[in-house]
Amino acid sequence: MLTKAQYCNRACQQKHWAAHKTDCKSPLRKETWLPGWETNNRLPNFIGDGPSIVSHGTRKYFWGNVPALDILRLSEHEGETYGQDLVLLFAASGDPRNIIKSIAAIPGTYSNSILVTVNDIDFDIVARNAIMLLIVLTEPDKEEAVDCMLHLWYSSNIQQKHLELLEAKIRPLVEDVILKIADKAAGSLQRKTWILGNNTFRLTLVKEQWSILLRYLEVPVGVTEPVARHVRTAVTMARRDYIDRSYLAQLPSHRVCMERFRANGILLPFGESTEAFKVPNPSVTPALASFARR
Repeated sequence: MLTKAQYCNRACQQKHWAAHKTDCKSPLRKETWLPGWETNNRLPNFIGDGPSIVSHGTRKYFWGNVPALDILRLSEHEGETYGQDLVLLFAASGDPRNIIKSIAAIPGTYSNSILVTVNDIDFDIVARNAIMLLIVLTEPDKEEAVDCMLHLWYSSNIQQKHLELLEAKIRPLVEDVILKIADKAAGSLQRKTWILGNNTFRLTLVKEQWSILLRYLEVPVGVTEPVARHVRTAVTMARRDYIDRSYLAQLPSHRVCMERFRANGILLPFGESTEAFKVPNPSVTPALASFARR
């Protein structure tokens, strides 16, 4: 059942009107909206040669482009009474959506062990996955853990409390490993196993990658919120005709929501305040350091 959002009172509505009217009166919200190539009477850029695509850095796939998949579907296949251990491999995993979907869907009655192996060729993906999974396993307040994980995963900015959680929970774990492997050979594989409650988490990296992992826990020098916003919107708001083409299949209000997310990059309900999200997401900003120096 869908319900309409409401203001708490008229004073609240009036205070928010300056921001609200931008979305409420957006052309995207009109049934008569037309893409730019129609209003300008030209061919869209995705037909013919069109302008060359501007490249921003290297190709990155921080997020999957299809819904999460439960690779087990245990209830439908082996059955909820299945009593053997599970061994799962997510090779070239990309983001952790399939991992989380598969584990979360295992029936609560299952009591055997589950061994999950995850890898990816892109260290950005490996680092982000490791950090997000460690957050869930180390933070006792599960609501805070999930909130932090989701925004590291999907939002361009995070809250200061999220950064503090990374500093308090994850950084000490990584720094401890770096100290212990200081005398190991360069280029050697080094693994660390943490026992966290009823869970065991093992991470294997090349020696040098353990130090690099710290970069994903801190905002690079020079990458301020305005710099990060400029770089982000240079990508997310580019190729306007391609964006408009995707909007053609959307309901008017959905177009406004999608435009908002492209503009601010914060994963929140549409009317939720983004005021607290002032810290560039450290797990996606290492690559932005070069832009900050330009």
